[in-house]
Amino acid sequence: MFKRILIATDNSALMPSLAEYTATLFPKAEYHIISVVETTAGLGQMSGGLREQLEKMSWDAAEKLDGILDKHGIKAKIVVVNGDPSKEIAEYASRMNFGLLAIGRHASDAMPKIKLGRVCSKTLERISCSALVIGNPVDAKAPKHILNPTTDSKYSRAASRIAIQLASKFNSKLDTIYVGTSAEARGTQALSFVKSAADSAGVKYNGIMGGEAPDIDIIERQKNYDMIIGSRGRTGAAYKFRFFRRRLALGKLERITIAASKIPILLIGEKSPNK
Repeated sequence: MFKRILIATDNSALMPSLAEYTATLFPKAEYHIISVVETTAGLGQMSGGLREQLEKMSWDAAEKLDGILDKHGIKAKIVVVNGDPSKEIAEYASRMNFGLLAIGRHASDAMPKIKLGRVCSKTLERISCSALVIGNPVDAKAPKHILNPTTDSKYSRAASRIAIQLASKFNSKLDTIYVGTSAEARGTQALSFVKSAADSAGVKYNGIMGGEAPDIDIIERQKNYDMIIGSRGRTGAAYKFRFFRRRLALGKLERITIAASKIPILLIGEKSPNK
């Protein structure tokens, strides 16, 4: 499925959980670990001593994750660079042709305004590969119940296919929820498409017609699941201009769901996952 995986580390307490979880799901992939010493936001004029200290912290953080992956029999390559974290991570992911980026989310989920963390948000806006996002420590075990939101777009259908593959691999239950704004007939079509593919793969499947507030619907349902698998891409004119204005790469539904989710989210990107 994902042959090349990049883990972005930020020296937070969340990172060991991110590494353990990713390695558990995809133990046969090739792994790189990237750590970025931020030299933006007024840090460009830092003293040599401070820069050395930050670089050491970055290496220590990356080597800690390397040790975790090593216990899973995975030999990873470590890369430490200076610059803007989101830019450096995205450029390295693109240059090295990774199929999946694993990244931590540090967000504010205080209602009524939910904000996605700065580095995570800007990185997701820049990349074209898939992303595994974790905002809370999780047990390093395979998901047993997966939630798959869909709008029946080509991007959603790609995400549903990956959800079915993972459900088949881990013998998980799969629930697909229609969160599109089109007529009910489109929702019926979407759920029928996933059901047919799930039945062919022998996956236990249930289709759900979502309500009028899809973000709230997904957030309230997440307590019954171990993982959410959806798409990064979407239909509509705004998404076509994402290369000119990066913020358009993530819609409101994606931002709120990622920021508020207590469980891991796998966002399937435009690039083939077989990378």
